[in-house]
Amino acid sequence: MKRLQLHALLLLLTGCSTTSDRVHIPLEGSQGKTIAHFYSGMIRGDKYEELIVEDSTGLGLRLSALRTVSPRLSSTLDKIREGGDRLNRDQWNRFLKVVVEQSTPFPETLAELFPSGLPHTMEDSYFRLKVYGAMTTLQREIYVPKQALEDGLLKYWDRGGMLQYPAGTVIAAYHKNSSGATLELTVKKRRSDGFWDFGVYDSSGRNVRHSSSPPTSYSAPVQCVGCHLGTMLYEPEESFIIGREGKTEGEYLVLEDRLRNPKLVELLDEHTRRSDHVLGVYGTVYLTEILNLPLSERTETQRKIASLFLAFSRIPQTH
Repeated sequence: MKRLQLHALLLLLTGCSTTSDRVHIPLEGSQGKTIAHFYSGMIRGDKYEELIVEDSTGLGLRLSALRTVSPRLSSTLDKIREGGDRLNRDQWNRFLKVVVEQSTPFPETLAELFPSGLPHTMEDSYFRLKVYGAMTTLQREIYVPKQALEDGLLKYWDRGGMLQYPAGTVIAAYHKNSSGATLELTVKKRRSDGFWDFGVYDSSGRNVRHSSSPPTSYSAPVQCVGCHLGTMLYEPEESFIIGREGKTEGEYLVLEDRLRNPKLVELLDEHTRRSDHVLGVYGTVYLTEILNLPLSERTETQRKIASLFLAFSRIPQTH
C-alpha cells in the first residue's frame, strides 16, 4: 500500500499524471468535426500528422502532432491557451486567425496559379457556366476543367453516387460587371484530404484573400466555409430545373433549355448532396451536354460516361 502511495506521489511531482497531449476545442457534432478537419488541413508540414482527436469529452487538437507539423503554430497556441487544456470560443478564433494568415495555398498571382494560361483563354479545356446567384449581384462566369468533371462522372457509380473531383482541381469564377469587365476572380482548389482551399484575385491578378464584389465583401476562406460545408440550399441551384429558376428575382443560370434535364437534376441532386462540398450543378449540366451530343461528336471518354449513366440510370438516349 505504501509502495503504491509513493508511486502516485512521484507521478504527481513529475507532472506525469497531469500531462495531456490534447487541448479541447469549442466545436461539437458532425458539423463541428467537419469544420475542425477543414482548418487542420490548412496546417501543412513536411510530414502528415492527424491533428484532430475525438473522445468522450469531445473534439481536441493533438499537441504533439501540432509541434511536429508546425512548431510556430504550436508556440502560438501555447501563448493563446496560457497553460489551459480547453480553448474558449475567443481563443479558438484567435488561433484560427493565425492559421489562416500563415496558410499559403495559392500563389501571389493568377499567372502562377494557371501557368498554362487563364481559363478564359483555354475554353476547349474548360466547361463554362454563367450564374446570377446569392453570392453577388454580378454575373459569374465559372470555369471547371472538363478533365476533372469527366473523372468525377466516370467514377460516380463506383463511389456510390458521389460526384467528387480529383485533388488539384482548380475551379475559377470571373466576377463581371454589366459592361463585361472582370472585377475579380474567386477560386477554389481541391485538396488531397477532400476539402477545398478558397482564394480571391483582384482585376490585376493579385492574390488579395478577400472578395469586394457587391453587395457584401467576403474574407476567404473563413466566410466561404459556412456555405460550402453547411447544408443550407441556395438559389439558383436549389430550384434548377426549367426556366428562370430562383425564389429571389434575378437569380438564375444562363442556360439554354436543352441543358435543363429534370431527370438528371433529380438523379444527381448535386446541389443538395454536395458530396464534394461544391454548390454548383456543373456535373449535372455537363452530363446533360454530353447526352445531347450526337454519338459521332462525343469523345471516347464522353462515350464511356454516357454508357455508364444510360446503363445505371435508365435515362433515355436523346441521340
